[in-house]
Amino acid sequence: MKIRYILQNINTNEIHERIYYLDIIEREGLKALFDTENYAIKYRDRFTGMLDNNRQEIYENDIFRYTSKKYSSRGRVLFKKGMFGVSVSRKDEGDKFIELNKYLKHDLTVIGSVHKKEKYGNII
Repeated sequence: MKIRYILQNINTNEIHERIYYLDIIEREGLKALFDTENYAIKYRDRFTGMLDNNRQEIYENDIFRYTSKKYSSRGRVLFKKGMFGVSVSRKDEGDKFIELNKYLKHDLTVIGSVHKKEKYGNII
């Protein structure tokens, strides 16, 4: 299992993104992977095991754009009900949670994550 860590330097407030495998974390410990005295863990996001249409890895809390014959919108990847899914808002149907792999048959592109709101705007 891969986990994306969003780390913040406690001295400079700089944000860094690192990806680690769970088996390495368990074997080595976090202190062996990054400077735990100068960095705080802000977020952890699980890898879904899936790729977008550009072959980019999809993680929990990623923001994506998708296009189908019926809809064109943005959404957020979440883990709920024991599965990865997407949270989308549709004007005609309200908020919905739909299994992620159902969206992969459409044109789904990761455009950022909720941790980078300043870059993509507050879209969730």
